[in-house]
Amino acid sequence: MSTINERIELLIATYTNGNKRAFAMKIGVSGTTVENVVGERKGKPGFDLLEKIILSIESVDGNWLLTGQGNMERSARVAPMSHKELIDEMVSLAKQNALLEARVKELEQSKKHTQPISYSAVAEPIPKLEKGKR
Repeated sequence: MSTINERIELLIATYTNGNKRAFAMKIGVSGTTVENVVGERKGKPGFDLLEKIILSIESVDGNWLLTGQGNMERSARVAPMSHKELIDEMVSLAKQNALLEARVKELEQSKKHTQPISYSAVAEPIPKLEKGKR
């Protein structure tokens, strides 16, 4: 099983291509704080650092970070959207909805104008044969 320091090193490699300073900036701590945990010192991370990692990189599974059990990333997690992204998504869905409603009306109108096929008007009735005659 890996140590918590090794798991943090894996996060740094995964999310910032091994750049400790970029990782520190990403989670909102000093480069020294990260270096103390993954550098030569290999100090144990404090609660504040762990909390910042979990809150800053929402796909990281906190259980995995603390215990090493499970997967590094949470499964089937939908990324949170910003206010603007939510509004853009709502506008897009409203446009799609309007197009679908228009298409439904078109189909309903074309259904009203379509006459059902009358088979009696298309084919002549077949005469019945009397018994014994062919």
